[in-house]
Amino acid sequence: MAFTPAKMEDDGEVLAALTLDQAVERSHAIIDRAIAQTEADQKEVTAVCALFSGGNDSTTMLHLVRDRITHAVHVNTTIGIEETREFVRTTTADMGVPLIEAFPPHSYGELVRGEVIASKGKHEGEPVWKGFPVPPATR
Repeated sequence: MAFTPAKMEDDGEVLAALTLDQAVERSHAIIDRAIAQTEADQKEVTAVCALFSGGNDSTTMLHLVRDRITHAVHVNTTIGIEETREFVRTTTADMGVPLIEAFPPHSYGELVRGEVIASKGKHEGEPVWKGFPVPPATR
């Protein structure tokens, strides 16, 4: 039987090691509480979404929460592997989970080249990405 190490705190109390089934139950309870709290605040819950990258962890998570979500969301940055995007589409279709495939307004290349300018906030008018830091010896 697999156990999860006790590393998280919940309401100030350290959690004991959980079995996988207990961890899944706890995750479902967290989702259910979030929905209930939203509704208690007189807000309408129009969708419950899970981000889905197509990776192993993301795929496992999607299977574990599929009865608690209304949609899966995949952010297509256009730089990933097409087979992964196809896996995301096929997996969600096979599970009967509607997929929202989101596309950022700017390409990854534009972001890395510093061509994306912040349109609001304290850095308005500045590039969103300024590149990777240059090692001191090469400056």
